Amino acid sequence: MRREKANRKLNKYSISARKFKQQILPGGIWNSSVWGIVESLSQDYNATTVFGYGPTDDPEPNCKSLQGCKGPGIAPAPNSQFNYPGYTVENTRNHKTLVDWHNDLVKDPWSCDFSHPAGEACEYIRHILSIDQSLHWANPAGIPCANGRSTDCRPADVRDPRLASEYTGPVPMVVHVHGAHVHSNSDGYPEAWWLPAASDVDGFARAGALVNRFDRRTNRRHGVASFRYRNDQPSTTLWFHDHTLGITRNNVYAGLVAFWLIREEGGGETGLVKGTLPCCAPKLGDTLEDTNLPSQHGGRRNTFREIPIVVMDRSFYKN
Repeated sequence: MRREKANRKLNKYSISARKFKQQILPGGIWNSSVWGIVESLSQDYNATTVFGYGPTDDPEPNCKSLQGCKGPGIAPAPNSQFNYPGYTVENTRNHKTLVDWHNDLVKDPWSCDFSHPAGEACEYIRHILSIDQSLHWANPAGIPCANGRSTDCRPADVRDPRLASEYTGPVPMVVHVHGAHVHSNSDGYPEAWWLPAASDVDGFARAGALVNRFDRRTNRRHGVASFRYRNDQPSTTLWFHDHTLGITRNNVYAGLVAFWLIREEGGGETGLVKGTLPCCAPKLGDTLEDTNLPSQHGGRRNTFREIPIVVMDRSFYKN
């Protein structure tokens, strides 16, 4: 993932969650022989709508420079790191990382002025999956709670007719780095979610019960939380994902997931002699073509030996 700022002891990122399309199934760019995967595929599926992470300042993905691209607005794309799974956040042991996590789940996050949200571009979007309001969950709509609170609860009356309908309001999110050594204010508790800074969120709770309830204010403006990570643990492979109460499964299924790696200074892993495995990982600045194309098409895919793998089951409609 592209950094916003880096020095010897601190890495700074600004990472947004947004909705976009990505060519995941066979079809589009994956049916081109340039990738060196197959000569041809008989299936030609459309791009899939996903939620995904990317650098806040990156443009909307546009794969038009890649052979087989089906049109603008589709990832993976050389011009943008918005992707599912998200690009990896690289960390160095004992070097702190600061991340501004943005909930940009609005109609057109690339046009919306989140400092002064107004107009259709900044209107919230509903989830791309069905959200069951009858569960113990974030409850931004404020359906009366069994515990007397207004959010983060199970409903007081299971016969409430509103529970028969799925939730169609703005999408809450909070980010948890799974396995990280971290203070409570930046752990991403399920009740520490927040809504996007959308132009039409009046009537919804903007944040969960645990936002700004610890020793440091993390949410100083709508739609953004600033979390700090110590990285004071042996080098390891971690991952970050959405953690919102009651809809973690929905948000992760939609695409809000990525790797978080901690390396020793200078590379390598704790306890291993320098120069041993793992070796030859992609570096910051390597392009999509560098890391994915074989050498005969101008890439360096065959030089990389560190290849992260995510196994996730998914179901798709044919269209």
